[in-house]
Formats: sequence, C-alpha cells, structure tokens
Amino acid sequence: MYEPIYYTATSLLIFNKQRVLKRIKCPFRVIPVKDEGGISQSDIYFVNRVYPSEEHRLIYEIEGKKYPYNTFKIVLQEDK
Repeated sequence: MYEPIYYTATSLLIFNKQRVLKRIKCPFRVIPVKDEGGISQSDIYFVNRVYPSEEHRLIYEIEGKKYPYNTFKIVLQEDK
C-alpha cells in the first residue's frame, strides 16, 4: 500500500514501489480494502479531494462522501 507522506487539498506525495517520490493529483483512483458502508472492494473509486483529520490522518472525498484514507489502496498506472 502506498502511504501518503505529504498532501494538499488536491494532491498527495507518495513513494511508489521503486521508492521514487511521486505526486498524484486528484482525481486519483483507489480501491477499498474491504466491502463497507456502501463501497465495494470490486469497484474502483476516484478521490476528488483530500482533507486533514484529527481522528484519521487523512480523509478522502469520494462521490461527495468522506472516508478515512486507510480504508483504500491507491491504484497507479504502474501497478498494472
């Protein structure tokens, strides 16, 4: 799983599998870690915005709803 190391409202900085720093901009693709709260693990979702949170490190806005970032895995083109 890619762990965000820095964020803005519309992007994340992550290390990819090759340990190269990469900025991904919204909307970026994610898949749920498990089926929960109306989201399906078999579907791909798009993060439209990123928010800070005291309870969870980050919050992703997906389809107008907010979810903790760690309930999703980021999908990059290089993952294919």
